[in-house]
Amino acid sequence: ASDCSVLAIIGPTKAYFEPEMKLVRDYLANGGAAVIAVDVNLKGSTADASPELTRLLSEWGVEADSAIVVDPVSQMLRLEATVPLIPTFSKDVSITKEMQGNSVFPLTRPLRIGSAAPTGAKVMWLTQTTPNAWGERDLSGLVKGSAKYEEGKDMKGPLYTSIAVDGKLAGSSAKKNTRLVVFGTSGEFSI
Repeated sequence: ASDCSVLAIIGPTKAYFEPEMKLVRDYLANGGAAVIAVDVNLKGSTADASPELTRLLSEWGVEADSAIVVDPVSQMLRLEATVPLIPTFSKDVSITKEMQGNSVFPLTRPLRIGSAAPTGAKVMWLTQTTPNAWGERDLSGLVKGSAKYEEGKDMKGPLYTSIAVDGKLAGSSAKKNTRLVVFGTSGEFSI
């Protein structure tokens, strides 16, 4: 809608209908601003509760992997390993360039900058885990309490936990840039 200044989609738990996705897609394509936080689904038959939203993010160059970040460093701070420490903030993006210290993102999905990013948009990481973290793909094993890094199967850290997009789709006639910030968790996190 033309009177919407920011769209927030925080932790969707079920699939969206195509007309709903068309509204979101059109809003973004026309220079909309959005904050989207996607969770990994640990209870369902699929790790992705809203695959159509994940596909939309992919169109903007943000890949949300079906994995969960595990970091043994967190256990030294008396946190669960699934509450990864986020010590690194991008100094190249205005959103995070002044940030210092540590943050935690509980039960976060790792995010990647995809190869299909729009040519008219900048896709930039905002926050990053320690190098000790990994993206655990065996979610059923994780739920049972057995998680260990497996070379070639899991994602090696450091991993991105939030990404920003600023720009336009190719051939867009939008008057302003689309601005999008994506988090790998909707859980309460501290910065």
